Amino acid sequence: MLMTYENITTSPIGQRAEKWTTDFLSRVQDDRTPSGSPRRLTGHFSFDFIISTKNGEMYPLECNARVHTATILLPLDRIASAYDSTPPSGKAIVRPPDSLAPRSWIYNDLIMRYLPQLIGSRTTLAKIHPCLPPCKLSVEQRKTLQPNEELGKWRVDPTLVADDWVPFLILWHVWWPALLVTRWWQGKKWTRVSAAVLDRDGVSSERAD
Repeated sequence: MLMTYENITTSPIGQRAEKWTTDFLSRVQDDRTPSGSPRRLTGHFSFDFIISTKNGEMYPLECNARVHTATILLPLDRIASAYDSTPPSGKAIVRPPDSLAPRSWIYNDLIMRYLPQLIGSRTTLAKIHPCLPPCKLSVEQRKTLQPNEELGKWRVDPTLVADDWVPFLILWHVWWPALLVTRWWQGKKWTRVSAAVLDRDGVSSERAD
């Protein structure tokens, strides 16, 4: 699974998403509970949006009552200050820095973004994994996608941190190889590394599916 996060808060799409969210929070804040007391909006929840390629409209898809992976774009020293009792209308909005490089995971990139460009045959790619042929994009196709899919664009792996490199080492060089070798040894199929394993026997407790 290839995920890339870019800062689009200054783009029309990002501004529309921000306005929708702030308007929604204001409406919820003004809506009293059944007992008549004001609502206390604290903690963290995340909205997902999708843009229609047919009419350009933006649609909210879901609200996740958890921290979204996209928080890797936010400045860490300002996230903690957002967790207090101040109503959302009284808070300053925390945004990613304008010059922030996109975030993606280096080994996902190597497999899903770069490998299809090195192997010319879609048939060969399909034999490696059925998800790879659609990743073989032309230069023109890459320019039209969002986030930007140009191969030469600089991206940063969020697990590679100068003062804490252990997660990067364990994730890519211990856990991933051990998981995939175990699946291969057991003869079990998989589609992507995620929160659970989906195979012929159903969902197991390992972290691949």
